[in-house]
Amino acid sequence: MTERTAWVSQVPLQDVHPDVAARAGDLGYAGRYVPTDGTDQPIAGDFYDVLTLGEDLIALCVGDVAGHGPKVLPQMQTLREAVRDTVLRETGPVAVVAALDAYWESLGIETLATLWYGEYRPSTGELTYVSAGHPPPVLTVHGDPTRLLALASAPPLGVGLAHKHAANNAEVLPVGSVLVAYSDGLVERRRIDIEEQIAALQQVVTVACDPARSGSAREIAAEILNSLVPDPDRAEDDVCVLVVVRREPAEAA
Repeated sequence: MTERTAWVSQVPLQDVHPDVAARAGDLGYAGRYVPTDGTDQPIAGDFYDVLTLGEDLIALCVGDVAGHGPKVLPQMQTLREAVRDTVLRETGPVAVVAALDAYWESLGIETLATLWYGEYRPSTGELTYVSAGHPPPVLTVHGDPTRLLALASAPPLGVGLAHKHAANNAEVLPVGSVLVAYSDGLVERRRIDIEEQIAALQQVVTVACDPARSGSAREIAAEILNSLVPDPDRAEDDVCVLVVVRREPAEAA
């Protein structure tokens, strides 16, 4: 079944406590979110979603509206709902991202947004994805050193150039692989080179995903945040993390 008629499961608006943890197909996944600006809202400029679009098609995304705190919450909600609507109308990551870029530009919102969007098929393990100005997810397979997925092929949403530059990338996720997608608040720090922070993230994920530890998606997400955002009250930007683990079907929970 590939027709995009409706999603049968999706992550609810993300919570800080308890963590979101669920499964879709043979994927176990968990989302963690840290807001900034002292807001008591567990959501602000960043979001993630996992949408089951059919028996053999699962959509994954992490988005980030520039800025942070409650003032960007309405824009984030607009983009998040646009993603959910667009994935039902468009086929493939390039078409989805191009449509979202055109939509965001049409709103006349000066604030740009970044998005990483992927589509996964449990039958083959293939993940096809596009990034519009978003930092690259990291991937580890069977405990091998973590590596980065492809860099963004398109500029942020709202620039109006995704239809020219967005390009599909493909990756097969073997059983046991772990994918970590995140917003830039996880790795951007004042006076620290972002490449150093991404390297630190890779090291943390490599350790957290050691097969000998058999950590769940929730445990991996918690270890990432404990290492890179040890004091959430002092977070410099909103942060969200989506950890996806491909399990044997009976182990996906």
